[in-house]
Amino acid sequence: YHGTAGDYLFYKELPPDTLAYLKSLKIPTCSSKITVHDKKTEAVLQKIMDRTNIKPSLFNLREVRQAFFKSTDRAVLITPGRFSSAPADDERYEGKKKMFFEFDLPRGSYATMFIKRIFT
Repeated sequence: YHGTAGDYLFYKELPPDTLAYLKSLKIPTCSSKITVHDKKTEAVLQKIMDRTNIKPSLFNLREVRQAFFKSTDRAVLITPGRFSSAPADDERYEGKKKMFFEFDLPRGSYATMFIKRIFT
């Protein structure tokens, strides 16, 4: 699936050891004082920052006093909780159906990405 920032990478099946590694992996959000706890992640992050010409110091600009970038760890794989779905008649498009989804995600997760994952 292609998005505006590039291709979305969704996995279908992974070897058990790779899945266990990714489930335990947390990646920090960028900031001027970023701390990466995993050597593989650090190498990938460095490649991305080199390719995009982004340096951690760019997240500490005095000109942008209203913005504050704090590095927090985010899990790589998220499993939504309390998932349910239900079809219903679509009142906007006669004769069509719509779908309601209800689920819980940890703070900092993106529901739009989960919805895209459902439909890919």
